[in-house]
Parts: sequence; structure tokens; C-alpha cells
Amino acid sequence: MSEEIKNEDVVPATLTENEPVIAPDVADKAAEIVAEIVAEAKIEEAPKPAEDVITTNAAPAATDKPALGPVADGVIGTSTAKAVKKAAPKPKLEEKRDDVVAVYSPKNIHWEGVGKLAKGFNVVSKDAAEKWLTKSGIRLADPKEVAKGYGL
Repeated sequence: MSEEIKNEDVVPATLTENEPVIAPDVADKAAEIVAEIVAEAKIEEAPKPAEDVITTNAAPAATDKPALGPVADGVIGTSTAKAVKKAAPKPKLEEKRDDVVAVYSPKNIHWEGVGKLAKGFNVVSKDAAEKWLTKSGIRLADPKEVAKGYGL
């Protein structure tokens, strides 16, 4: 059998000041290989900007956003898509109706047989409004107050 190497026999490597990490002949060979690769690839250096100019990477257009889409030969991958900004729908101003009124509720509330109110302004029938107004905290809302509440 071969001799066993014990941990006591192994001396860890240490670097001393100004000692190269790899042997000089290996470093020369690596430099030659890198020079060949660079020559074959024909890598061109980017022009250096003026020192007083700040440059950044080109940012994607504000209208583009990441999305899935075809990239090549029908393969689906990550690409960009035009961002579509949807305007928030504004509430339609309906003609004045005599069969409904607006009430304000300070909290969400449910009443079996009458309906439910969400916190804020609610449009209900006149019959339901008469019942809701018997509850504490619920009051009639002025049309101007409702319009102001919805930013109109």
C-alpha cells in the first residue's frame, strides 16, 4: 500500500509580498491565449466620452414595459410591449332622477330586507332612504356634497 498523507505533513500555501500568484510561464501562456481570442473576436473599444460629459446606459422608452412575446422562430420569451395607459373612468352624470336619493353612511352596514350601505355616499331609492334614515349616523347627502366627494 502507498503511504498515507497525514494532515500534519501538509503545509498550507502562503503568499509573500511581491510574489506572483501564478507562475510566470503560465501567466505568459494565458496572456498569449487571451490576445488570440481578442484578435479573433475583433472587439472594438467604445469611444471615450469627453471628461465633462455624464453618460448612462440607454433607458427603455417610457412607453415600453417587460412582457412575454415571440422572440425567434415562434419561441416565447421576454420582450417589451407598448404600455397602454388607461384613463380612470369618470362617473357618468345622469339626468336628475326623482325616484332615488343619496345618503351618507359612516360605516358599512347591512339590514336584512332593506339592503346594505358601504361607508361613504350611497344612492338608494326613496323608500329605502326612509328606512335607512331611522338608523343613527345615516343622513341625507346634498348633491353638491356628493359631487365634491367624487371630485366633480
